[in-house]
Amino acid sequence: TAAFSLLFAAVMALREKHFKRRLAFSTMSNLSYILFSVMLLTPEGLTGGLLHMLIHGVIKMMLFLCAGAFMHKTGCSYIYEINGIAKKMPVTFTCYTLGALSLTGIPLFCGFISKWQLLSAGAQEGSAAAVIGTVSLIVSAFLCAMYTLTVSARAFFPMNGKDLYAQTEGSLEADTRMLIPIVVFTAANIYFGVQTGPILSFLGRIAAGML
Repeated sequence: TAAFSLLFAAVMALREKHFKRRLAFSTMSNLSYILFSVMLLTPEGLTGGLLHMLIHGVIKMMLFLCAGAFMHKTGCSYIYEINGIAKKMPVTFTCYTLGALSLTGIPLFCGFISKWQLLSAGAQEGSAAAVIGTVSLIVSAFLCAMYTLTVSARAFFPMNGKDLYAQTEGSLEADTRMLIPIVVFTAANIYFGVQTGPILSFLGRIAAGML
């Protein structure tokens, strides 16, 4: 059930044209990641689920804040309306791209650490259901790259004649009150990607019943 849910939600995210609804479907998929890991009923699975719950919260808060800044500053809500916006909102969409890379599971970001733990837990459990779930996680990661990074591609590299903001004068960048939390969560995304050891150790002790 968890494997089906995470794939179904990822496919729906790929099809969704509304910016925030796409991120909402992504959240549904990632919650199923956590459910799959916990349902392995192993200490490794519980550790991975707890870690991904924490890490996904950091990443997704940043992505939703970026989406909210875009919608607030432009009055637009749909993916096709993002074409070329990075020239006008460079900080917002640079942070969004870093979050998208992390959510996909690219190394040096915290999303890679938590997804690696989920895959490792599934591989160690070794049952048929665990193998199906693990393969589903890998497929979902590819879908995640498609539905998140295509947004960045549209923002930074619009096709000829598709730049909606080419004639727009001035900056549309989010104001300081919006940018501060975005940048803070971006920094956390990078920090936890290279300094996950203490958190992973703490969660592992919880999963093993030592705390």
